[in-house]
Amino acid sequence: MTDRPAEPPTAAAPPLRQARPYLVCGAALLVDPYDEDSIARGIVQAVTDDTLRADLIRRGHERARSFSWTQSVKKIHEIYMEVAR
Repeated sequence: MTDRPAEPPTAAAPPLRQARPYLVCGAALLVDPYDEDSIARGIVQAVTDDTLRADLIRRGHERARSFSWTQSVKKIHEIYMEVAR
């Protein structure tokens, strides 16, 4: 599990994420990465609940579209310009 929310949604699979909802905006199953039972429950839920899986994949694609290299570069440039003042 990583803190990079844009990668798994592009793989058309529902990602399991650390309990950091602000990163995924409802596009992943949130699990406790230090609790094996929590991870296992998340995997079972993602594999057995077709409706949930389809919804998470759809949301993941929507979330992934909100990220782009162009947008990232613009934001970084804005930060640099702000700091340089």
